[in-house]
Amino acid sequence: MQQAARQGDAEGCRRSAHALAGTAASIGAQALERVARLALGPDPRPTGQPELEEVQRILHATLQALRALPETCPRP
Repeated sequence: MQQAARQGDAEGCRRSAHALAGTAASIGAQALERVARLALGPDPRPTGQPELEEVQRILHATLQALRALPETCPRP
């Protein structure tokens, strides 16, 4: 999404947001899915839009939570 945004590629942003939303849904990352779907809106703004910043913030939080899983899940 960042690369597409830097290039002013609205369709690229949309495709990336769609892929991220689908991936997030498949792992149950509801907040990330929701914000990625907002970036799919009817009028994506591909240059520095607040939606991209929010996607990044939630993506980083989701990645931190995923990294912590091995520490919190009991071992078989």
